[in-house]
Amino acid sequence: MGDESKFLAPLKGLALAPILDARSVAHDPDFKADTEFALLALEVGRKVSFQASTLDHQALGVVMQREALSVLTNLISEEALDLGQLRALIGSLQSLVGTERDFLNVVDAEYLAATRRYAASGLDASQLSAELSGLAARHLALRTLFEEQKSVGNDFHLGEEIPELFGCKLLVNEPDLIEPYNRWRVASTQIAAVEILAALAAYKLEKDGYPDSLKALLSGYLTRLPKDFFSPGGEFHYEKEGDGFRLESISSDLPGNKEGRYAW
Repeated sequence: MGDESKFLAPLKGLALAPILDARSVAHDPDFKADTEFALLALEVGRKVSFQASTLDHQALGVVMQREALSVLTNLISEEALDLGQLRALIGSLQSLVGTERDFLNVVDAEYLAATRRYAASGLDASQLSAELSGLAARHLALRTLFEEQKSVGNDFHLGEEIPELFGCKLLVNEPDLIEPYNRWRVASTQIAAVEILAALAAYKLEKDGYPDSLKALLSGYLTRLPKDFFSPGGEFHYEKEGDGFRLESISSDLPGNKEGRYAW
């Protein structure tokens, strides 16, 4: 991305700005400005995450996304948006949904940056060869783990699974990438959940009630069911409950959630 330092400060300010608060809708009766601003912040956050050259920058993008999505969730739950606004919101969210490839690009960039640091470390040829071998083995193992979307908690460590790691001095200071991987999964799942919430709200406006299943949203509201990057099979758990509903991610792998269920 070049020299990010020139714009990281203002981006961080935007990510944490009090203006990204649903209470600001009091100054915007039709909520159009609030929706557009939240979508803009979400789009910028996604771009920062996808194009990040370091994990710190990727984390900043995730913070921006979380703040923006909180505003959109509040607008939907407060029934502040009309049918046209909800449909426009769904279309915008569909264009922002990420894939595993987005995070793998960050992982690859982190690996290449590490190889450059090692090459400039002043190690003798033998030790440098060992460090680079361990780094490559670790990178391959992580990539395979993430591509296959294996269940990994923040306390997961590759450790004894990769013999090449032993004897490496520089490698022990490298981030294990598990936490940022889970951070990416949460951000991507949150976007998917907000898209479904918007579709459910639109369905209710037209049908005067919520559907019996999420598949009903495929008839005029969603082009596909957004993916849950935590739940088995990539599907959200949905239940119609009286006049309302429950939308959840169910996985023992959810960071910070010991019960394994998270209600959106």
